Amino acid sequence: PQHGPQGVGFTAFALFVGISMSITAFPVLLRILADRGIIQTPLGQTAIACAALGDATAWCLLALIVAAAQASGWLPASLNLLCVVAFVALMLGLVKPWFARQQVAPGREGRCLLGILLLSLGSALVTEMLGIHALFGAFAAGVAVSSNAQLRDLLMARVEPFAVTLLLPLFFAMTGLRMRADALQASDIVLCVLVIAVATTGKLLGTFSAARSAGMPTREAWRLGALMNTRGLMELIVLNLGYELGLLGDRLLAVLVIMALVTTAMTGPLLNLIERRRG
Repeated sequence: PQHGPQGVGFTAFALFVGISMSITAFPVLLRILADRGIIQTPLGQTAIACAALGDATAWCLLALIVAAAQASGWLPASLNLLCVVAFVALMLGLVKPWFARQQVAPGREGRCLLGILLLSLGSALVTEMLGIHALFGAFAAGVAVSSNAQLRDLLMARVEPFAVTLLLPLFFAMTGLRMRADALQASDIVLCVLVIAVATTGKLLGTFSAARSAGMPTREAWRLGALMNTRGLMELIVLNLGYELGLLGDRLLAVLVIMALVTTAMTGPLLNLIERRRG
């Protein structure tokens, strides 16, 4: 009652908080692996696979929660999800193979970029109309286009500099404006420590147990758990989505943002500690 906004059911609230603690920042993880030169090692490949599958599962659960939160019940939410599944199947079964066969002719790069932009906006509109956030439609469009290496490189060269220099700082600024640190109370400090402890322990022990059961050496299992504890930008995207949908209050949003920053910052020192113990 202190942290769930009025009218939000406990199930949707609890599931969302659980998902927000389960996210791994895939881009940040790749950068950490590359900086440490372990991206091609068995540990690096395992971490990439775990992060990809874990985030895919979390996004599917998040879509279910969003559908339930925006619909009047679980039955309408299930119908919306079935429509979204059909839409994603269409994107992966027809649109993605079509993009994979396309060739970008010299001088037609602008038309290709315009077509991709219209596709992403149209996909976002479809998922928004189906009761799922527009973010999921744009993500599906990105997956469809990624099958063509030529188009992917074109987007990275033309769009990424604009997104990194303008859109990404604006996103962080929006997150900072939403984070009402002045709304935090003295008791929220204890809550913040508890949330960080639960999030870190869940990642470390959960990953360690699964890795050990699969036969991974003890120290490598701890390192994998430390890597999975990275949350970064993906966590902030999820938290902003929950705030927009009214699943989070100001105080809990601030606590979870602090958790995302702390768990991301602690990944490097935690890996160094594990490696020093091995030495």
